[in-house]
Amino acid sequence: MEKSSNFTLNYNLFEGNNVSYTGGGFHLSEVKNGIIFKNTLIKNKSLSHGGGYAILRSSNVTLIDNKILNNFIELIIWE
Repeated sequence: MEKSSNFTLNYNLFEGNNVSYTGGGFHLSEVKNGIIFKNTLIKNKSLSHGGGYAILRSSNVTLIDNKILNNFIELIIWE
């Protein structure tokens, strides 16, 4: 999700996702005034940042009672 405001992200399952950059489960960029409530993020993978989730350049985003388990990154060093 990008450039949104006054949003909610509730009761979702993010499982087994693989992404080539950030936020294996979900990625938020330039968002404001959001609530992320009772989601489950499990076994997601990113090649850079935020195996489970990434929140970048954002404000007033609140995470409440989320389950975040066994997510990981596989950091790639570009030469």
